[in-house]
Amino acid sequence: NDSNSNDSVGEGNYSGDVTGSYVAGVESNGTVFSVDITWTAMNFTYHAADDPVWDVETHQYVTPNEAYWEGEGTITVTNHSNAKISAVPTYAAKKGYESANVDFSTDVLVIASAADKNRAETGIITVTPTGSLPKMEQAGKIGSITITIAPST
Repeated sequence: NDSNSNDSVGEGNYSGDVTGSYVAGVESNGTVFSVDITWTAMNFTYHAADDPVWDVETHQYVTPNEAYWEGEGTITVTNHSNAKISAVPTYAAKKGYESANVDFSTDVLVIASAADKNRAETGIITVTPTGSLPKMEQAGKIGSITITIAPST
């Protein structure tokens, strides 16, 4: 007998149909990468060495000031992803300025997943100019920095 009917029943077993419907849930979006990269101004000043000067008392050439760079930059990488990432900095000199280079504070910056502590994690790469700069009539581009973001194990 159908348990949904209004019939009177006596002793025995009775069954009823069970129905259901399926509503799909939100599917996982897997690994989600979201990274903020913030750059300070990468403007550096190269101070060339003074030409040697003849000192008439010591009978030697004296170089009063050695060449040096002024300035330092930073690249801040913030990981909003649900996976650990690596940020790899590289530098490419513009043609004619290959004598100038930069040093990075790290070759590979590994940043934990935001899911680890339920907050974005941040890392900083310090950029320091090195080498020498050929004489320039005016300030201009001497190269470019690229940050490559990839999953990290």
